[in-house]
Amino acid sequence: MSSEGRPEGTPYVLFLDRVRKEGGLVSHAWLQRIRPDDRKKELLELLRETIREAKDADALQLLEWFIQASLERAIYPHLREEDGEMPFRGEGTPFRLDNEATETAEDIAWEPLTRYLLQLLFDAPGTREVAIQQASESGCSDSERPNRTTRVVALPKTRTRLLELVTERWRNTEDGEEAVGIFFDHILSFPTLQGLDRSVWLGAIRTATRQGFPVPRLAEHHQIIADQEKCDKDNEEIACILAIAWARNQSVHEFAQGLRITSPLAGRSTLAFQVATATTERVAAFDRAIRTLKDLLRDSILSVSELANVGSELVVEVGYTEPGTANVTVTINLELTENTFGKALQAAERAIRSWREADPKRRLRASLRLTASPDHEFNKTV
Repeated sequence: MSSEGRPEGTPYVLFLDRVRKEGGLVSHAWLQRIRPDDRKKELLELLRETIREAKDADALQLLEWFIQASLERAIYPHLREEDGEMPFRGEGTPFRLDNEATETAEDIAWEPLTRYLLQLLFDAPGTREVAIQQASESGCSDSERPNRTTRVVALPKTRTRLLELVTERWRNTEDGEEAVGIFFDHILSFPTLQGLDRSVWLGAIRTATRQGFPVPRLAEHHQIIADQEKCDKDNEEIACILAIAWARNQSVHEFAQGLRITSPLAGRSTLAFQVATATTERVAAFDRAIRTLKDLLRDSILSVSELANVGSELVVEVGYTEPGTANVTVTINLELTENTFGKALQAAERAIRSWREADPKRRLRASLRLTASPDHEFNKTV
């Protein structure tokens, strides 16, 4: 269960209600007797045992229950009675979901849950042994026939579902370090999973990188593959999926901008790419710093009591032609007294000094132009 994209008012079936419907009265009675905080542990142990025994249908059912039991403990405090703000009182009480709160709680719960899913995926047997039915031989009794077995793919549905869940977490997490860990430590190891056809794990990666996947993450993880000393056929295939997704997840304008920057380098030397990379990284870092400066300026000027409520009348524009020097234009579309204009100027200068001091090694500079009515104007390089 995930709250991502869940419309307001979407029905949500409680865990025990789902168990009663899907697993019958016996399963419901067993889980109902267990304290809610212990259900996750009990289900996990049973799920592990079922996976070891390669019972695919049972494992798939227990996997879905285990996930919902884990997430429901996280969102439970955010359930509210349907007709008010009172906390949810338990089975049988009409209730509603607070979407924003449940999304946050679920996202926090998914990180440790994903670690369990990864362990289950990589510990699951790849194949299982089955007996071969043989035709009866003339003159041989059943007990005299030689026993023959063969090995077949184990848990195809359960392991496919685990792949889907892991790659969806890779897509949805807002934690960049978690995403790198899932990709580098686990997704690049998918080819080692025994018994699963390549199309299964490649399909899970393609599905996860559909429209809406974070574009910077695609570029970063493509680079992880490119930086490897040896890149085998499987990793090359994953890199191709990421490259196609990078193009598909951008607008035509964004894609054209990327081509405009990189196309002149086609056929150039490795050194040319190294210099270009260093230059673009420097520009990108300064562009991030510019965004920080813009926020600092707004917050600092709005901290002036006389300007706290200016809202859209305060316009902050920051541009640059080369990394290192910002061109700042602050316009206040209001009539200000000399005293208030002076306070606004001091606030802007404080913000710029704070911005420069936060990264002294880069020797940042800013030219400030502050204007307001009537005829107040200030120009200075700070």
